[in-house]
Amino acid sequence: MEFVTQIREPADLTRQELDEVYSLVLGAGEVSGQTLRQLLSSSHYIGTITVDDGLVSVGAIKRPLSNHIDEIECGSGVILDNNAAELGYLVTVERYLRQGLSEALSAQLLSRYRVGLVYATTRTDNPRPQGLLRKLEFEEVRQRWASKQKPGETLTLWLLKALTSMESDWLEYAHDAIACDPKHLDMCRRRRQQWFPPTPKLYDTIRWPGNLGSAYERQSFRVLCLGQIHHAKMLADTLGNLQPAMLQFRAGRMAPQTFLAKAQKNYEAVMGKWDPWRTIIRTVLREGGIRGETLDPQHVAYSNVAKCWAPPSNRKLRLKVDNQPTMLLCGEHPPFRPGRLYEIVKPDLVLQIGRCRALKEGDLGDRPLVVVPQSGKGKKGAIEEARRLVRFHAFAKRVHLRVRQGHSGAVFSRRESTWAKLPFVAALEAEGCLVLRTGAAERRIPIAFDEPGVTIAALAILELFARPSL
Repeated sequence: MEFVTQIREPADLTRQELDEVYSLVLGAGEVSGQTLRQLLSSSHYIGTITVDDGLVSVGAIKRPLSNHIDEIECGSGVILDNNAAELGYLVTVERYLRQGLSEALSAQLLSRYRVGLVYATTRTDNPRPQGLLRKLEFEEVRQRWASKQKPGETLTLWLLKALTSMESDWLEYAHDAIACDPKHLDMCRRRRQQWFPPTPKLYDTIRWPGNLGSAYERQSFRVLCLGQIHHAKMLADTLGNLQPAMLQFRAGRMAPQTFLAKAQKNYEAVMGKWDPWRTIIRTVLREGGIRGETLDPQHVAYSNVAKCWAPPSNRKLRLKVDNQPTMLLCGEHPPFRPGRLYEIVKPDLVLQIGRCRALKEGDLGDRPLVVVPQSGKGKKGAIEEARRLVRFHAFAKRVHLRVRQGHSGAVFSRRESTWAKLPFVAALEAEGCLVLRTGAAERRIPIAFDEPGVTIAALAILELFARPSL
């Protein structure tokens, strides 16, 4: 028995197919037949699942009538977008219930329709569709209202969490990484086969995009952590359970909002266990926020230059793994290039773990880059220097924000300059002028700003790290 799923515009369905959809939806007893044919014909998309030439499940992204929108707005107290669409007509033949058909069909409908706000309505006493909508990342509006079609019953409005522009762009980047075109996949396998042992727990048909922290966009000071390549065993042990969701997202069987939430939940639960985070990133980002707060996995964006994985170097086996060729291959592949990721997440600072020849001049634009080696004699000193630079750039971003907000006369206290490792007290006496004071000495620096939000005058201020006096 094979289920066949199709997502089509109404014009692409035959008259007989539309009649079958009409009969199945009407038979569920949840809608009136007076306007059903009209609403089906005007829908954005109709989804069907058939088996042995029989229709077993349907759903649609509907274009609601204006009077229906008015009723929902009056009842729920929520003003809907003029272009809002409704997920509805979700019906499955009784003997095929509890097989996940409605969820799979809804996910594909939502993957296809990515234009504007999507909502759904349910009867308040009907838990089954409510559970489905929660799985699809819809959010419940608490205010209920009385149903006009069925007196004595109340309705509830559900809104699909709207994706921000950054989230949409990142999901497109993630999809390209997970899908990984066959030509690049073949080149990757051939380049790694000389030292790469099979890892049964990892699917070699997908690649790993990284994570857009769930609190990243809300940060005033944004940091992108850029690693080299995944550790094979650690990846399998900590994120292996995310692979089925990645396959569903790649095939369009999981809504983008659902995949984003699953990826964030899984990555942020395990990133703290990874060696780069435990030994380097956690230390560097301690007190790295704009007010000196620690930045955790949910606060940052994270990715690797290479989207695959590698075994660690092993001295006992005399296995020396050179990841640079693999990183070069990924860094030069247009969908994976670091410059594309930078433009999507728009970081104020990039923290690069280990040196990488894949990064080309101009990839970062004018964003500051802090590089920390993964090993070597100078690692400890390099980590401390990186920590100081991160705190400086967070301080510079705070200066930027105060100037942009017109806070001339605002003073940065001695305590703030201390955690930032800056040997001075700073004040904004006039817009566009930063005044640095240590004792009786004073230095004035004109401030101009670039788009990422860090002062172009940063290099002049950085001289203070080497010279304690003004």
